[in-house]
Amino acid sequence: MFRTILPLIAMMLMLMSLPSVYAEEASYEIKGFGPRSCSDYYGLFQDGRINKEIRGWAYGFASALNVERQRNNQKPKNLMFLTGELVEQEILAYCPDKYDDADILSLMLRIYDSLPELD
Repeated sequence: MFRTILPLIAMMLMLMSLPSVYAEEASYEIKGFGPRSCSDYYGLFQDGRINKEIRGWAYGFASALNVERQRNNQKPKNLMFLTGELVEQEILAYCPDKYDDADILSLMLRIYDSLPELD
C-alpha cells in the first residue's frame, strides 16, 4: 500500500509547489493611489489635504520598495521619515496646477529616493 501511496503523495507535493515558483516571475501592478495624476488628487481631495488612504498607500509602496532593496542586498530606507506631512507637502509642490497630468507614482519614487537609509 505504501508503494502506491508514496509516489502519489510526492507528486501532489510537487504540484502544490508549482504556483509559488511561478509567482516569483509575476509582474508587478501598481494599485491604489500611485497611478493617479495631480488632477485626480485635486478632484478627489478638493480641500488639498492628504488623507489616510494616501498616507497608507505611500507607506505600503515604500515598504514594498524596501523589500526589493533588501533582496538586492541594499540597505532599506528609513520609513520613519516618510510622514503624512512630507507626502502632503511634496504633492502640493509637485502639483501646483490642479489640471496637471503628472503622475503621483513618479513623485513617490522621488520622495522614497530622498529618504535616508536605515542604520
